[in-house]
Amino acid sequence: MKVEREPKPIDKTIIVSLAFQEQEMSMELKCEEYYDALCAERGNYWDVREVGSEKSGQTSSFKFTDPKLGNVEVSVPWCGDIVKGRMIPLNHILPKINGETYWLVSMENGVGKYQTSKHMTKTVKEAYFNLSMSINGVQLK
Repeated sequence: MKVEREPKPIDKTIIVSLAFQEQEMSMELKCEEYYDALCAERGNYWDVREVGSEKSGQTSSFKFTDPKLGNVEVSVPWCGDIVKGRMIPLNHILPKINGETYWLVSMENGVGKYQTSKHMTKTVKEAYFNLSMSINGVQLK
């Protein structure tokens, strides 16, 4: 049975900063605890999400245009990971370029090699760019 409960605000300032090539931007995240009452298998429980989201896995993203690559979207990490202090590796940040998801393959001198697939059985697109993200001044590695 679904039992609605009021979300509980999390009183913690979270500033996510992104540096992509020559561009730098930041946003403030607001997180809250909410009662997930839709899970019959696991049972109902309290979880963490971004304010304004329906589920814990939905996140905001930086959306901008890069002069060389085109339209870029970089999602911020999940509120639950941030609030619970989990280490978030940089290779978990999967930028979308012109609608295609890119994975970090390697890093050399601060420049990342990104590919559209980790499997060489598919046609793979590559892109090379600088991407760094920090949460409250702490750089993701």
